[in-house]
Amino acid sequence: MDQSDINDVFEDIALSENKFTDEGFSEGVEEGLKKSYSDGDQLGRDRGKQIGSEIGFYKGFAAEFKSQVIEKSDKKSEKILSVIRKIELLTTEFPDYNCKEGFEEKLEELRAKFKLLCSLLKINSEFNLNKTSW
Repeated sequence: MDQSDINDVFEDIALSENKFTDEGFSEGVEEGLKKSYSDGDQLGRDRGKQIGSEIGFYKGFAAEFKSQVIEKSDKKSEKILSVIRKIELLTTEFPDYNCKEGFEEKLEELRAKFKLLCSLLKINSEFNLNKTSW
């Protein structure tokens, strides 16, 4: 056995800790990315369901009160009907795909219109996913 073979063996032994540390780090990063992607995907789905339920609630709420207000012709009813139409427009125009531009602003505008409608109707405007009725 010549001197270079022995040096290679000792070098492999001396560097094995670094090699295994690097391999462990790479595996850890890979597993962390997989877990983060999975967690992020689930969080996105849950948040999407919440927002979809909220928008559906606003749309149904507006539709129900529209049928009651549309028959009246006083000034207050006209204002209420105007807000209901704006809520209907906002709910139909709300993006149903993954976008970043203006998403929060549209949701905030919809919430504001809903609060305005509730104020005009003199009812509580609190939306709660855990409640199924008023």
